[in-house]
Amino acid sequence: MPAILLKASLPTLLNQDIKFQLLRDESEKETFINHYRKQSKETAKQTNRPHVCTLQFIYPDEYTETIVMKAE
Repeated sequence: MPAILLKASLPTLLNQDIKFQLLRDESEKETFINHYRKQSKETAKQTNRPHVCTLQFIYPDEYTETIVMKAE
């Protein structure tokens, strides 16, 4: 299976932090979804503010899957 490009948009106190990661397969994709879900919940808990994280998975055939997670 070809690699998947992950573009993660994570809000910080001052601006939007964008990270890119190359994923090998669907199982690694699920690992990153769980990681960012947990990270969003922890950040929301620490700041007492909702935390929205956007994950874009870009596949080699130009198909894009977007997941928006909101933790309160």
